[in-house]
Amino acid sequence: MTQARERARIRWARWAAAALAALTAALALPGTAHAADGPEADGVVIVGVPGLSWSDLDPDATPNLWDLAGTGASAAMSVRTLGSWTCPEAGWLSLGAGERAGGVAPRDAQCEAQSALPSPGDTGDGWAVEDWDAFIDVNSAYNYGARLGSLADALAEAALALETAAAEAEADGETAPEPNPGSCVAGIGDGAALAAADTEGRITYWAPGLDSLPDAMAACDVVIVDPGVVIGDTADNAPDTSTDYDQLGEDDTEVGTDATSAEDDPGEIEPETDPVRTAAAKAAATAIGQVRDHLPDTWRLIVAGVADASAPGSLHPVLYSGPGIEPGGLTSRTTGRDGYIQLTDLTATALAVVGADIPATVAGAPVTVLADPDHTAAAAVARGSDETAASAANADVSPNFYWTLSFVGVAVMLLAAHLVVGPDRFRRTARTVCIAFSAVPVAGIAAGIPPWWRADH
Repeated sequence: MTQARERARIRWARWAAAALAALTAALALPGTAHAADGPEADGVVIVGVPGLSWSDLDPDATPNLWDLAGTGASAAMSVRTLGSWTCPEAGWLSLGAGERAGGVAPRDAQCEAQSALPSPGDTGDGWAVEDWDAFIDVNSAYNYGARLGSLADALAEAALALETAAAEAEADGETAPEPNPGSCVAGIGDGAALAAADTEGRITYWAPGLDSLPDAMAACDVVIVDPGVVIGDTADNAPDTSTDYDQLGEDDTEVGTDATSAEDDPGEIEPETDPVRTAAAKAAATAIGQVRDHLPDTWRLIVAGVADASAPGSLHPVLYSGPGIEPGGLTSRTTGRDGYIQLTDLTATALAVVGADIPATVAGAPVTVLADPDHTAAAAVARGSDETAASAANADVSPNFYWTLSFVGVAVMLLAAHLVVGPDRFRRTARTVCIAFSAVPVAGIAAGIPPWWRADH
């Protein structure tokens, strides 16, 4: 019996070692670059509106947004980067990096510090983000390894590859491909400068306002626009602007939620629509109307809530339209769920639209359109609102569920291991315990199928 137990222990040790080795190898695999399939449109404009929510889409108050929701494809987008909410500075940087990035300014509950973005400086032969090295240093301390400026660098590399191919073709006496001087990123507005900068903080083209949009589109195939609006950014909603939650190193998931009170946590936010929010949404919709007026038929348009306006975090709308985009929903390989994408997917999508290779430093993937002949603006808003509510409800219950599941799982596995290597009469009990516990994760998934978050509770 002693030898049998020893053999069983050895088998368990070998299985555990093999599983650990396989997991380590999987985690160590580097990201892979994705080759381009050719341009899908002449260019793309990305309009970022921090704080944009589905409730801001209204046929009367914001008709441009409502029309885009009905005539294009849409999805709910996660903008989460370092904490449970993402302020504008971090959102813009993540868009340019294609990876989760953090800002230099403190991430307070109201996002006040990260909403006041400085304009880039004029270098004489272009523009540059001030103190770019500080952004690099801050993000080097985080685990995601964001390479700031990956979007601009990928387009610059595409232009260089085209020049090299042209030189080689000319040397071989073959027809050389035409150069593409527009393989770059232009920025309109202060936030867009962070997303349009390359890895050195330089910007090919930048302007402060939408009056320069035609020049920006003439200069670059990818144009990022910050209309200068943060929807919901009102000083009287969350007075806590002194705490930098990125520096605390603590859980921030309850900041601004019902789990905290205004007395205990001054960062709480009442998610009620007010005149200030409505005015901000109208201003954003007006700016988007200006973009649409200047947009050629051969260009695509993406409108997205690229960040939260304040705590707590939430999903935000993304509206995608233009040539080749049918009305319907969106999905991405990074989420694997219809109707959901991530902020970093916009980076990969922009590169795919103009036919540039997607580097391994970009964590996102190009979005896929899910055509729906019955798609309407009202249906898109209702679906997006429901997905956002479901995400918020799951965020409330998931931590406790998974912590409990983890602790119970460890206890059950230890008990099962003890029973397996014990007397034969206990092995049937061990199998029963393992089978019963293995049903718990499946039951948890099944519990998420009914829309329980819609119930009043």
